[in-house]
Amino acid sequence: MARNLSVLQLRRLQSLGGIRKSHRQGLTIAELLRRLRALQDPEIVAVTGRAAVACAF
Repeated sequence: MARNLSVLQLRRLQSLGGIRKSHRQGLTIAELLRRLRALQDPEIVAVTGRAAVACAF
């Protein structure tokens, strides 16, 4: 992901780092997507989505 996003985009993505701590029971895909879209950067959503799919397989 670091090759596909700028430093600013990575920092914005890092701002979501507290999600795990705030949701002990886990985070749904829908909630993660909602939070990613709230960053209002389609490239972050696309790169993160591709990484998630790659990790799933």
